[in-house]
Amino acid sequence: MKIFNTFLTLMLCSFALTFTGATHANEKGKMSMSGGGSSMTGGDFTLVNAKGETVDQNIMKDRLTLIYFGYTSCLMQCPPTWITLDAVMNELGPKNKDLQVLFVSIDPARDTVANIAEWQKTWPNLTILTGSAEQIEYMAHNAFHIFYARKPMHAMPFAKEEMMRIFKQFENDKRVKWDASKPENFYMMDHTTQVFLKGRDGKYITHFEKEEPAQVYIDIINKL
Repeated sequence: MKIFNTFLTLMLCSFALTFTGATHANEKGKMSMSGGGSSMTGGDFTLVNAKGETVDQNIMKDRLTLIYFGYTSCLMQCPPTWITLDAVMNELGPKNKDLQVLFVSIDPARDTVANIAEWQKTWPNLTILTGSAEQIEYMAHNAFHIFYARKPMHAMPFAKEEMMRIFKQFENDKRVKWDASKPENFYMMDHTTQVFLKGRDGKYITHFEKEEPAQVYIDIINKL
């Protein structure tokens, strides 16, 4: 219990930042992506994968692509999404060879190629991408119009009940590193929590809210 309380104290801010910013972020995302059939490619972009290889907008060409923006140090909303997207790929990947998941880091300072390479080993069904701050900002803001911002850690007591619920739900998943020992200058990234689905023709199909079950994704993708 002492370990969990330490974890909870250090981690409350993660939910708080997402909780306080999620409404703004999700509403912004819904408004910007509400036009059915709108392009999701946003023109040219350049990022780097976990092998250090340069990738561009052609990575999504002629493929069904689920795109999620987050970061590997995320302590709250990202891990449940990784778990869901991994479950989707386990179910649909063998049937849909052109289905892929792109996880785009919004934290280039910490998500270096070396760091994302370690993360990629744990989540082989998801393709993580990083880049310079300018490259990521261009893709995030111009291609998908998502919200993200760096925030310092701070405690939000009202989030305790929700924090406990999520921790208890996923604490046994060994792929997630629920490490509560963080440096004093540790910071969080508040960000849009939606997952976007792009069609083979490069057009927007739909987006999924945080913690939507894998079956919701599967039912929609099976119809494509």
